Amino acid sequence: MFLKSQLSLITTYRIDLYGRWLLNLFAVMLYVALWSVTSGDVADTYKLVAYFSLYYGVLNNIHSSKVAVWIGQAINSGELNNFLIKPVYFPLLQIIRGLAAVLVRIMVPVLIIGLGSVFLPQAFAPLSPINFLAFVFFTILGFLIWNMMIVSVGMIAFLGTEITATLTTLDLVINLAKGAYIPAFFFPLVVTRGLSYTFIPYLASYPIKLYQEPIVWSEFGFGLTIALVWLVIFSLMAVYSYKVGLKRYEAAGG
Repeated sequence: MFLKSQLSLITTYRIDLYGRWLLNLFAVMLYVALWSVTSGDVADTYKLVAYFSLYYGVLNNIHSSKVAVWIGQAINSGELNNFLIKPVYFPLLQIIRGLAAVLVRIMVPVLIIGLGSVFLPQAFAPLSPINFLAFVFFTILGFLIWNMMIVSVGMIAFLGTEITATLTTLDLVINLAKGAYIPAFFFPLVVTRGLSYTFIPYLASYPIKLYQEPIVWSEFGFGLTIALVWLVIFSLMAVYSYKVGLKRYEAAGG
């Protein structure tokens, strides 16, 4: 249902989606051009092309704050009442709605990366099929972590009327730390080690590393453990904040 709705939006408002794809393409070209200056090595440039293509073409698109915005709007407008009388779990419904939008956004970037893997494998192709599967696995895991966190942020709307400032600050801080502007493989070792205990690298930089570099299985196991711990933490936060917020909402009369 949601996917059909998103496809309908494309046919009606195509310029919005085209604009997003062009913006992503511009970001890839800009950051590749900026960072390729630091090295004249063609292999390094190819690595940057793959890094930013995966980041802005796929990973950045699946980490949308829209779920929090939709939750906040539903709470503040009273639309949440429509879901309380139905046997549906409201936060999960918003995540599914967001997933439909994500699938539409990444269609063209995934196609470009796929074609690039065939015609320019030194830049776009994963190191091996195992690397590709590991990348896909952590991409899905990162999507779940992000959405559990963003659902918790959306629940702030139970306490106030505005979550935009919180979302903007969160996006700026996390984007900087997950390698949106500076390639994560340029981070100092001490920064990389510190971030490895947070959820941030498992949203983008670590999946990209799995795509591009030989897998160190001990590191993979450590990353998987940390990522799963954060998924559990954010899931518990999301469930708890929804239950507490709902009691507050119902007490106030919806």
